[in-house]
Amino acid sequence: MNLFNSIDTNPFKTYQLSPNDSVVVDLVGDPFVQAWGFRQSLEETGDSLVVIFENEKCLSHTFRNRTGTFDFRNYDNYTPELVKRAKFTLYYTFTEEHYAQAQPCE
Repeated sequence: MNLFNSIDTNPFKTYQLSPNDSVVVDLVGDPFVQAWGFRQSLEETGDSLVVIFENEKCLSHTFRNRTGTFDFRNYDNYTPELVKRAKFTLYYTFTEEHYAQAQPCE
């Protein structure tokens, strides 16, 4: 997975994941926390994510369109009450459906 922001065309964070792996992202910024927002600066806030499956198929999520991982409601354990807390953990599972939606990488 490559995480991008509007400052640079290169990813500012890269995650290499195998099946059943997970990524823990600690988010702080109550009450306006954003997925992939590591700090309150643009340099450390992701606005697009590209998931690369087997180095051939890609799936993109964007903050602008609130797709996939950028919309808390898409997370496995989302509830409105959970995200009102000052600190919380969300789980997002990439499935066969995500793989089927992915397109050949450019």
